[in-house]
Amino acid sequence: MTQELYLHEAIEESTTNFHRKIVELMAKFVEQSQAFFVQLREISVHFSENMTEIVTRFISTKLALQDFEDVPVELRVCMDDRDAILNLIAGMKDSHTLRIDEREDRIATRTKEFIDNMIDQLNNREIERHRSKILE
Repeated sequence: MTQELYLHEAIEESTTNFHRKIVELMAKFVEQSQAFFVQLREISVHFSENMTEIVTRFISTKLALQDFEDVPVELRVCMDDRDAILNLIAGMKDSHTLRIDEREDRIATRTKEFIDNMIDQLNNREIERHRSKILE
């Protein structure tokens, strides 16, 4: 019985140490992933700026030359309304940023949930094991 109590305390202490270490590792992982998400946001902004510049230049060139032969019919309708096109690009940027933010939040919450579930399972298994040994 005494050995079982020592074993139980040792396992609880090991679980606590494991919990602390896994939390540290996951915090480093989340921190590193957040750095990548910052880079991803910067790339998204850069993409949006380039898209705005290219679309504006394309529309200006086509309107100045009145050369609409190689422009698809769907795009010809929009070429007169630059504001609508620029609003679409801004909406695309906002959509990308929102998606990036959602993924970043998802990683943070899922890592916390993963750790909590794993530690709870370890504790529950140890409690069941300990109780069954005590009953023996």
